[in-house]
Amino acid sequence: MKINKKRLLQVLILLTLLGALTFVIISALTETNQIQYTCQISDCDIVRQSSYSQIAGIPIAFFGTAYILIILLILGYRFFKKKDFINKTSIYLIGLGILFGTYLRYIEIFKLHAWCELCVSFYICLLLAASLMFYYKKRFQSKE
Repeated sequence: MKINKKRLLQVLILLTLLGALTFVIISALTETNQIQYTCQISDCDIVRQSSYSQIAGIPIAFFGTAYILIILLILGYRFFKKKDFINKTSIYLIGLGILFGTYLRYIEIFKLHAWCELCVSFYICLLLAASLMFYYKKRFQSKE
């Protein structure tokens, strides 16, 4: 199966949109206090109500939404300007997201002994997007 640049970008944008949707859902459910009806197989309430769920009084889900929007803007700008869309900024942002996401998974597993299925699904999207970015960089940009 041949993978071209355009298809790869479409998959990256889809993964990013899935991540954005996850954070929008988490934010909306947190604000309306409805998260307990959504997370049936995990402990989203424990995670959401912990002291680790906010930074300076702002829910982490809002930071996650802003983070995803920044990545989408970078991908969209690079795509429409017909430039290679994987640059150092994209890689650093994804790396930062993976580091912070890994820290949050550590908190869930070892401190809270609970996990949030929505948070984990975002983390999986982020890992897949990072893998695709590195694949793109190795496959297409190393030849240019």
